[in-house]
Amino acid sequence: TQLFDAVKPRDRRFITLTDVRRSGMGPLLFSALTNVHKLLAGELADAAAARLAQTTRHLTDWDRWAHAEYERLEAEEEEEEM
Repeated sequence: TQLFDAVKPRDRRFITLTDVRRSGMGPLLFSALTNVHKLLAGELADAAAARLAQTTRHLTDWDRWAHAEYERLEAEEEEEEM
C-alpha cells in the first residue's frame, strides 16, 4: 500500500526499523499507524477515486469535479429545504 511505497522496504513482506530510518519516513509511518481511522479514510477515498475514474473514462478530471460539486451543492440545498 501507500506506506510500503513511502518506506520502500528491502523485503516487500514487512517493514523493519532499518527500512524506516533509511527512508526518513518515520514521522509519516508513526502518524499513519496511530491515526488508523484517518489512514483508512484515505485508503477508501483513494479506492473510490480510482473506481470513479475507471467508470467515467470518457470524462475529464474537471468534468468529474464539476459533477461531484454539483451533487454536493444539490444535497446542501435539499438539507436547507427540510
